[in-house]
Amino acid sequence: GILDPSNQPPVTSHQPPATDHQPPATNHQPPFSPALFRELKTKHRGLVATSFSRLNRQDEKAAGRRQQAEGVGAGHLSACSAQADAREPTPKPTQTLLPEQLEEPKEGDEIVVNEPIRPLLSPEPLPGGAKTGTYLHELLERVDFEDLNRVEGFEEWFALERTQSLLQSVSEQHAVDEAGRSHAASLVWHSLTRPIPISSEGGTLTISDCTRKLAELAFHLPIPEDHHPELGIPATSKAWQIKRGYLQGSIDLLFEHAASASLETKRIYLVDWKSNRLDNYESKTLAATVREHYTLQVEIYTLATAHWLGIRNASEWERRFGGVLYVFLRGMPHGPAVDFQQPTWAQVQSIRDTLQSREY
Repeated sequence: GILDPSNQPPVTSHQPPATDHQPPATNHQPPFSPALFRELKTKHRGLVATSFSRLNRQDEKAAGRRQQAEGVGAGHLSACSAQADAREPTPKPTQTLLPEQLEEPKEGDEIVVNEPIRPLLSPEPLPGGAKTGTYLHELLERVDFEDLNRVEGFEEWFALERTQSLLQSVSEQHAVDEAGRSHAASLVWHSLTRPIPISSEGGTLTISDCTRKLAELAFHLPIPEDHHPELGIPATSKAWQIKRGYLQGSIDLLFEHAASASLETKRIYLVDWKSNRLDNYESKTLAATVREHYTLQVEIYTLATAHWLGIRNASEWERRFGGVLYVFLRGMPHGPAVDFQQPTWAQVQSIRDTLQSREY
């Protein structure tokens, strides 16, 4: 019958006979190279937006890789560097974007700086860290300079209804207690009303005496390129084609200060508030701190200010720009804890060249 095995056709197998020989692998994909990946990514990406804090992290990572490479023997240098690249994720110092996607920075363009260890027996009313810095920045942005100038001293200003309302509102928002609130008020008062030396001849200025001011001034500065015109040279639309991207940030304060009643003596000053806790606030310590941690920030913000003011030449720069003040808030109740710099026009031109030549 049909179910009789003897009536079924023979079963044939189409599988190849078993053998110990395996066909050669067809996947010849080279091993992943983080360095090559970064090079190709940079070559083919679009416009980027970066900032001082992002560039600082990029520089710190590069310095760490250099130190690691210098610490190994010459015979193992290449192998160890390759292993380090394989372990470390590809850094992301920049954000690729289109010009219309640029937004004002949502966070301060700051970096975390290691602070000295404090004894537990003498705690400060305000802790260190970025949260305290943001809190103090907001107070300094919102305080009324006219109130500071119309009172006789700190106690009278502190008792004003407007001062108390500001302190309560901002402190509640940032979860700062009453002791921290009172200490913050002292830092704000002294930072804005204490005379600050700005010349070797004994000249001083007081920030609250400024004639005009702009707080938290956001900027988007085109990264310098070869085809961009030099500072002071009128630019055409073709000359200002942007191919690399932008440096962005937020200047804490730009203010105009008059040394006398003459309009010609008014100058623009750039201020950056710092809430760092230092062992001391002597001028040498402040200068060393700025030099070690904030040189790049000074450069970017100074160049952005030069562009914003439309400075055309050295004489105009010297006449209109007063200088850069890095105000260390925690030291201001005890003295003028300020690092003051006056970049020359030649230094501004050098800053442009430095920013043009670096990697982003």
